Amino acid sequence: MKKKAALITISVVFLLFAAAIIMFFSISLPVNLLYEKESTVIYDRNGEMLRVFTKDGFFYLPYNENDEIPEKLKKAVLFYEDRRFEKHFGIDFKAIIRATYQNITKGRIHSGASTITMQLSRLMTQKRRTFINKAIESIQAIKMEKKWPKDKILRKYLTYCPYGQNIYGYKTASLKYFRKMPKELNWSEAALLAVLPNAPGLLHPEKNRDKLTNKRDRLLKRMTEAGIITEHEYEDAVSVEPPKISVPFQTNAWHLTRNLERRTRDKIITTTIDRKLQLVIEQILRDYSNETDTGLTNFASLVVKTRSSEVLSWVGSHNFFDEYNNGQVDALVSRRPVDGLLQPLLFAISIDEVGLDLDQLLPDKKQKYEGYTPTNTDGRYLGKIKASKSLKQFRNVPAVYLLDKLGFERFYTFLKKAGARSIPQPPEYYKYSLISGGFDLQPVEVAALYSGLARGGNFMRLKTILSSSSNKENLISENSAKKVVASLPHRKTGKGNIPFVSTCNRNGRECWTIILSPDYTVLVWGGNMSGGNGHDPAKSLKSLKNIAFLIYENTEI
Repeated sequence: MKKKAALITISVVFLLFAAAIIMFFSISLPVNLLYEKESTVIYDRNGEMLRVFTKDGFFYLPYNENDEIPEKLKKAVLFYEDRRFEKHFGIDFKAIIRATYQNITKGRIHSGASTITMQLSRLMTQKRRTFINKAIESIQAIKMEKKWPKDKILRKYLTYCPYGQNIYGYKTASLKYFRKMPKELNWSEAALLAVLPNAPGLLHPEKNRDKLTNKRDRLLKRMTEAGIITEHEYEDAVSVEPPKISVPFQTNAWHLTRNLERRTRDKIITTTIDRKLQLVIEQILRDYSNETDTGLTNFASLVVKTRSSEVLSWVGSHNFFDEYNNGQVDALVSRRPVDGLLQPLLFAISIDEVGLDLDQLLPDKKQKYEGYTPTNTDGRYLGKIKASKSLKQFRNVPAVYLLDKLGFERFYTFLKKAGARSIPQPPEYYKYSLISGGFDLQPVEVAALYSGLARGGNFMRLKTILSSSSNKENLISENSAKKVVASLPHRKTGKGNIPFVSTCNRNGRECWTIILSPDYTVLVWGGNMSGGNGHDPAKSLKSLKNIAFLIYENTEI
């Protein structure tokens, strides 16, 4: 009988041991479940935050392997949550014995024995607290301790733990509660962040603040008694009142950040945008929109660093929240009529391809081209006109003559290669309207074309992400590009005599001004996204020129 009982006992122990071995090797670390919760954060070229997107309504600033946990926060968290963190291997048996004794003697749940590593395991899956799940957490904790160093475990825990409301992670909490980076936290703030994850649904700065303050102060008192902080540091820390509310993240470059978040899966995006310049230009456009009486209801702007093709500022509409005038529509990526705006490019390529001399005379009289008769916007026909003068006046009839010499297929191919990739129809669909009207492009494509002309005929895609690359295509000779740019209208500024183009479409609904200098290419578009007509093309052109040159004068990075 005893032999049988012993055999059964040995069998049960063996089965339990085997089950434990199987569990250990079959249970994985679902780290991806943590990464999937992260917000998308978009930065400017200097590391300043442009926008933070919530994920399922929550703010999780992404985990960064290079982040260093501030010493004050580290000491406060380890003292409060897991004093033996540096010594245990994921499970703290001393803490288990202590918690068991306290819970039995007090007849209630008085303390727990979960280590920070075990709490990180719980954050990965958010399962109910059962004996089986506790066992799984323990196994995952041991695996994490074998796989990662202690500082990485602590960094992950602090990145994903809750801090009340919809705030997760110490970086998010530091910015939203204290408006500062974690490295700037004082003892009062570090202690508050140490106690917050303990019961974030019950205590946070906007709920039960008195209890939260008392909890923080008790931690600070125990840290003083343990010699971690001085009596003077304690007195300073408890004298500080916790924040009353969380502050929203600022959002800049609304249209661009929305576009980037939609088209990339990266959690951290560093753009080419200069936040300070972006704010200045947004204000310029708002000011002019209030002061002008042109009838234009939407203004958009793009500033490009000519040499590198990096976008420094992107304003899709001057008022993102103007629902009546479709302010949330990004005018820079909406295809707009260009009505002759591409003539400088046609003239430049014609110098290379058909031997155009800007001093030669071009016909300026009505003539049919395969059943199409172009007209000039001013209704006048001069018989003949010098090519350079026609270019300055954006006269359609001489331009169509040049397009016929070059061939609309050749010009269409050039536009595609140079950056006008949104053209939906084949060349025979557009024919001569490629240069005289009835042809649409995205303003961002127009900016790419003009920055290529300003770069001496080297065309590149515009860059909005700092780490991206863009290949140059030499499609126009440098000599031809320079001749055309020199023939454009110029305006004297504090930065020199600067070339530009400025034109409206026939009904005055939309106007453009583009400055093309070796340093910066500036595009300003004004129009009516709701479809109404502009009332005064002359006023509109004057306003857009003033806006564009004011932006240019303020652009310096």
